[in-house]
Amino acid sequence: MSLTTEKLPAAMERGGFEPIPPDRREGRESNQFFIWFGSQMHMSALVLGGIGILLGLGLAGTILAIVAGNIIGALGNSICATMGPRLGIPQMVISRMTFGRRGNYVPSFLTTLLYIGWATVGIVLSAEAIQQIWGVNAIIPVFIIALVAVLLALYGYHIIHRYNRWLTIASIVVFAILTVLAASHITTMPAVPSATRSNYVVVWLVEFTIALSFTISWAPYASDYSRYLPKSVSYRKVYWFSFAALALATSWVMSLGALLTAAVKVASIPAVHEVAGGFAYVAYPVLIISQLTAVVYNLYSGSLATLAWDFPAKRWVLQIAIGVIAFVLAAVLGGPSFVVYYKDFLFLISYFVTPWLAILGLDFYWRHRRSGRLDLPAPSDYYQSGGPMDGVRWAVLACMLLGIAVSVPFMATNLFTGPIGNMLQGADLSYFVSFIVAGVSYYVLMRGNHSVIPKG
Repeated sequence: MSLTTEKLPAAMERGGFEPIPPDRREGRESNQFFIWFGSQMHMSALVLGGIGILLGLGLAGTILAIVAGNIIGALGNSICATMGPRLGIPQMVISRMTFGRRGNYVPSFLTTLLYIGWATVGIVLSAEAIQQIWGVNAIIPVFIIALVAVLLALYGYHIIHRYNRWLTIASIVVFAILTVLAASHITTMPAVPSATRSNYVVVWLVEFTIALSFTISWAPYASDYSRYLPKSVSYRKVYWFSFAALALATSWVMSLGALLTAAVKVASIPAVHEVAGGFAYVAYPVLIISQLTAVVYNLYSGSLATLAWDFPAKRWVLQIAIGVIAFVLAAVLGGPSFVVYYKDFLFLISYFVTPWLAILGLDFYWRHRRSGRLDLPAPSDYYQSGGPMDGVRWAVLACMLLGIAVSVPFMATNLFTGPIGNMLQGADLSYFVSFIVAGVSYYVLMRGNHSVIPKG
């Protein structure tokens, strides 16, 4: 396969699924800060940040839970971000090395569903913010957001990077002003904990797992936005730039959501208007553009994940198709209540991410390490039909499914709550359980097979 992507921002990215050859690699480690900061300063995170206040956790406890959850989630995302420049291929293609080409259909298909779902939520929330400004019929902003997102996704990797650099600067300015305005509206201390002492820890864990699940769900995207970096970059810097951006941005915007909810006692999106007054007409467009960026990520990475399970179509066709599906879902089912329930559905799907991440991380950085260096297959091997990665690594796939199965009693969403999750009154520890069980079982499985890629 050949890659004919133009470097000019105005040129649509052609190909994009194949390995990026050395002469097409460009950029610096600091690019990872912009790609992960600007894309997080949006309404999805803003809404999630206010949940702790509504549950009675209090402002200090809510912010502490938010920061802790986002730091742990960002650590997982950055592990994957460093894989991109080493191989120059998309994240879910890298996963073929671990699960086998056909075995990788399972996490890749689940990832596609996750991307379609989050694209839909992003379109609905963007449309809601547009309605806050102009009061137009809902279908009009839904169509506009979906159309613009598809066009940006078609232009591809390079324009996404350049676009996020300016968005990061604008977001920092706007969110700094919003934070000051929100803080000025708290004349007393209304956000003290109302949760009883007996369930305070439980409520804290609810907000913590909300933040964790949101942030760590970005891991299947990570290498998609670092794979054009030269192989010679500092992987340590790639790691810390992506970590700092993701942890800081998500913690800031979720904490602002908590502050807004504590200040005016209404949902975060309308609370922006209550707090900001005339400045809301500046703040809302930045929120909309940032949310639009998240939709673009889901269309772009969604096409790559779909190709990773060998769906017979071109990348640009899949981006349009995912955009159309998200538009239809947003237009037909959209609305505030839809977003609440649909997010529960998405968090249910994302339960596969932590066991997948545990296994992939061990496979990449432990099983392929030789004498202190990584000995990875050539990028072309990941695409070779009938090659060493073909088939299904049944035992490895079983480790991931075991991690999910053991964690089921610990799950806690509105759609399903296991017995332990119910006993903990909604505190969801399943992410930790699945991560540990899948990682330990994979380590035991491969301890005696450290140097061999198992056949399918």
